[in-house]
Amino acid sequence: MTGEDYERIAKATPGLRVARVKAIPLYKPGMRDYPKVKAPAQMTVAVVPYSESDKPKAGKGFLQTIKGHLDRHRLLTTELHVIPAEYIKITVHAVVVMEPKYKNEQRRITQELRQLLQPMDHGQGSEGWRFGRTVYKGDIYGVISRIKGVVYVQDLWLDAEGTGFQKDGAGDIHIPPYALVYSGNHEVETISQTDL
Repeated sequence: MTGEDYERIAKATPGLRVARVKAIPLYKPGMRDYPKVKAPAQMTVAVVPYSESDKPKAGKGFLQTIKGHLDRHRLLTTELHVIPAEYIKITVHAVVVMEPKYKNEQRRITQELRQLLQPMDHGQGSEGWRFGRTVYKGDIYGVISRIKGVVYVQDLWLDAEGTGFQKDGAGDIHIPPYALVYSGNHEVETISQTDL
Protein backbone atom coordinates (compact mmCIF):
# COMPACT_ATOMS: atom_id res chain seq x y z
CA MET A 1 0.00 0.00 0.00
CA THR A 2 1.36 3.40 -0.97
CA GLY A 3 1.14 6.64 0.98
CA GLU A 4 -1.52 7.77 -1.51
CA ASP A 5 -3.59 4.67 -0.69
CA TYR A 6 -3.43 5.48 3.02
CA GLU A 7 -4.46 9.07 2.31
CA ARG A 8 -7.36 8.02 0.10
CA ILE A 9 -8.66 5.44 2.60
CA ALA A 10 -8.28 7.82 5.58
CA LYS A 11 -10.22 10.53 3.72
CA ALA A 12 -13.01 8.04 3.07
CA THR A 13 -13.41 7.01 6.73
CA PRO A 14 -17.18 6.49 7.19
CA GLY A 15 -18.95 9.02 9.38
CA LEU A 16 -16.07 11.51 9.52
CA ARG A 17 -15.33 14.68 7.61
CA VAL A 18 -11.60 14.50 7.02
CA ALA A 19 -10.35 17.72 5.47
CA ARG A 20 -6.70 16.90 4.92
CA VAL A 21 -4.47 13.86 5.27
CA LYS A 22 -0.74 13.35 4.91
CA ALA A 23 0.82 9.90 4.93
CA ILE A 24 4.47 9.86 6.01
CA PRO A 25 6.07 6.53 5.16
CA LEU A 26 8.93 5.18 7.30
CA TYR A 27 8.28 7.80 9.95
CA LYS A 28 7.44 7.13 13.58
CA PRO A 29 6.17 9.97 15.84
CA GLY A 30 8.97 11.51 17.88
CA MET A 31 11.72 10.64 15.40
CA ARG A 32 14.38 13.25 14.74
CA ASP A 33 16.24 13.88 11.48
CA TYR A 34 13.57 12.41 9.23
CA PRO A 35 13.87 11.87 6.23
CA LYS A 36 17.64 11.31 6.67
CA VAL A 37 16.78 8.70 9.29
CA LYS A 38 13.95 6.28 8.41
CA ALA A 39 12.06 3.72 10.48
CA PRO A 40 11.30 0.51 8.58
CA ALA A 41 7.71 -0.81 8.51
CA GLN A 42 6.28 2.39 10.02
CA MET A 43 3.53 4.54 8.55
CA THR A 44 2.36 7.76 10.15
CA VAL A 45 -0.79 9.48 8.96
CA ALA A 46 -1.42 13.10 9.99
CA VAL A 47 -5.05 14.24 9.77
CA VAL A 48 -7.08 17.44 9.88
CA PRO A 49 -10.85 17.47 10.52
CA TYR A 50 -13.16 19.88 8.68
CA SER A 51 -13.56 23.01 10.75
CA GLU A 52 -13.86 26.76 10.46
CA SER A 53 -11.07 27.09 13.00
CA ASP A 54 -7.67 28.52 12.06
CA LYS A 55 -6.00 25.29 13.11
CA PRO A 56 -8.43 22.37 13.35
CA LYS A 57 -7.19 19.75 15.80
CA ALA A 58 -8.28 16.12 15.55
CA GLY A 59 -9.54 14.71 18.87
CA LYS A 60 -8.92 11.25 20.26
CA GLY A 61 -12.11 9.68 18.92
CA PHE A 62 -11.49 11.11 15.45
CA LEU A 63 -7.97 9.65 15.40
CA GLN A 64 -9.13 6.25 16.69
CA THR A 65 -11.90 6.01 14.11
CA ILE A 66 -9.46 6.69 11.27
CA LYS A 67 -6.93 4.26 12.69
CA GLY A 68 -9.59 1.56 12.95
CA HIS A 69 -10.61 2.14 9.35
CA LEU A 70 -6.99 2.06 8.12
CA ASP A 71 -6.16 -1.01 10.23
CA ARG A 72 -8.57 -3.04 8.12
CA HIS A 73 -6.59 -2.20 4.99
CA ARG A 74 -2.97 -2.01 6.11
CA LEU A 75 -0.34 -4.69 5.70
CA LEU A 76 0.07 -6.67 8.90
CA THR A 77 3.78 -5.94 8.92
CA THR A 78 3.23 -2.18 8.96
CA GLU A 79 2.96 -0.35 12.27
CA LEU A 80 0.46 2.45 11.85
CA HIS A 81 0.26 5.77 13.74
CA VAL A 82 -2.53 8.30 13.24
CA ILE A 83 -1.69 11.73 14.65
CA PRO A 84 -3.23 15.20 14.60
CA ALA A 85 -1.51 17.72 12.34
CA GLU A 86 0.83 20.09 14.15
CA TYR A 87 0.54 23.82 13.47
CA ILE A 88 3.37 26.31 13.24
CA LYS A 89 2.46 29.97 13.56
CA ILE A 90 4.29 32.13 11.04
CA THR A 91 4.55 35.88 11.47
CA VAL A 92 5.96 37.98 8.66
CA HIS A 93 7.73 41.26 9.42
CA ALA A 94 8.23 43.36 6.31
CA VAL A 95 9.21 46.86 5.29
CA VAL A 96 7.80 47.55 1.85
CA VAL A 97 8.45 50.50 -0.46
CA MET A 98 5.27 51.54 -2.30
CA GLU A 99 4.23 53.87 -5.09
CA PRO A 100 2.95 57.01 -3.31
CA LYS A 101 -0.74 56.46 -4.03
CA TYR A 102 -0.57 52.91 -2.61
CA LYS A 103 1.25 53.92 0.55
CA ASN A 104 -1.61 52.80 2.82
CA GLU A 105 -2.00 49.31 1.41
CA GLN A 106 -0.69 47.45 4.48
CA ARG A 107 -4.04 45.67 4.84
CA ARG A 108 -3.87 44.39 1.29
CA ILE A 109 -0.41 42.97 1.93
CA THR A 110 -1.37 41.29 5.22
CA GLN A 111 -4.47 39.78 3.55
CA GLU A 112 -2.34 38.23 0.80
CA LEU A 113 0.05 36.84 3.43
CA ARG A 114 -2.87 35.37 5.39
CA GLN A 115 -4.19 33.73 2.27
CA LEU A 116 -0.79 32.17 1.57
CA LEU A 117 0.04 31.09 5.13
CA GLN A 118 -2.97 29.02 6.09
CA PRO A 119 -3.68 25.35 6.62
CA MET A 120 -7.05 25.27 4.84
CA ASP A 121 -8.24 26.83 1.62
CA HIS A 122 -11.71 27.93 2.90
CA GLY A 123 -13.09 27.69 -0.61
CA GLN A 124 -10.36 29.54 -2.45
CA GLY A 125 -9.52 26.63 -4.71
CA SER A 126 -6.00 26.00 -3.38
CA GLU A 127 -5.61 23.25 -0.79
CA GLY A 128 -3.89 25.43 1.76
CA TRP A 129 -0.27 25.08 2.83
CA ARG A 130 1.39 21.79 1.87
CA PHE A 131 2.27 19.48 4.76
CA GLY A 132 5.91 19.86 5.74
CA ARG A 133 6.66 22.54 3.15
CA THR A 134 9.42 24.95 4.19
CA VAL A 135 8.40 28.59 4.50
CA TYR A 136 10.95 30.30 2.27
CA LYS A 137 11.52 34.02 2.54
CA GLY A 138 11.74 33.98 -1.27
CA ASP A 139 8.10 32.84 -1.52
CA ILE A 140 7.02 35.65 0.80
CA TYR A 141 9.03 38.19 -1.22
CA GLY A 142 7.29 36.86 -4.33
CA VAL A 143 3.78 37.26 -2.91
CA ILE A 144 4.41 40.81 -1.69
CA SER A 145 6.22 41.86 -4.88
CA ARG A 146 3.25 40.86 -7.06
CA ILE A 147 0.86 43.17 -5.21
CA LYS A 148 -0.16 46.27 -7.14
CA GLY A 149 1.74 49.37 -6.03
CA VAL A 150 4.68 47.56 -4.46
CA VAL A 151 8.03 48.92 -5.69
CA TYR A 152 10.22 46.53 -3.70
CA VAL A 153 10.55 44.76 -0.37
CA GLN A 154 13.19 46.59 1.64
CA ASP A 155 13.39 44.24 4.59
CA LEU A 156 11.80 40.93 5.52
CA TRP A 157 12.12 38.43 8.34
CA LEU A 158 10.03 35.57 9.65
CA ASP A 159 9.12 34.46 13.16
CA ALA A 160 7.74 31.03 13.98
CA GLU A 161 6.04 29.55 17.04
CA GLY A 162 5.23 25.92 17.69
CA THR A 163 7.13 22.68 18.11
CA GLY A 164 9.51 20.90 15.81
CA PHE A 165 10.42 23.71 13.42
CA GLN A 166 13.91 24.97 12.64
CA LYS A 167 14.98 28.37 11.37
CA ASP A 168 18.07 28.20 9.18
CA GLY A 169 20.82 30.74 8.60
CA ALA A 170 18.95 32.26 5.67
CA GLY A 171 15.90 32.87 7.88
CA ASP A 172 13.73 30.20 6.21
CA ILE A 173 11.48 28.12 8.48
CA HIS A 174 11.65 24.33 8.12
CA ILE A 175 8.58 22.60 9.50
CA PRO A 176 8.08 18.90 10.34
CA PRO A 177 6.48 16.58 7.73
CA TYR A 178 3.24 16.35 9.76
CA ALA A 179 2.92 20.13 10.19
CA LEU A 180 1.00 22.95 8.52
CA VAL A 181 1.30 26.70 9.00
CA TYR A 182 -1.10 29.43 10.06
CA SER A 183 -0.76 33.20 10.21
CA GLY A 184 0.29 35.24 13.17
CA ASN A 185 -0.32 39.00 13.18
CA HIS A 186 1.88 40.04 10.30
CA GLU A 187 3.65 43.34 10.78
CA VAL A 188 3.96 45.27 7.56
CA GLU A 189 5.39 48.75 7.40
CA THR A 190 4.93 50.63 4.15
CA ILE A 191 7.08 53.53 2.99
CA SER A 192 6.24 55.77 0.07
CA GLN A 193 8.86 55.84 -2.67
CA THR A 194 8.84 59.63 -2.40
CA ASP A 195 9.83 59.50 1.28
CA LEU A 196 13.09 57.66 0.64
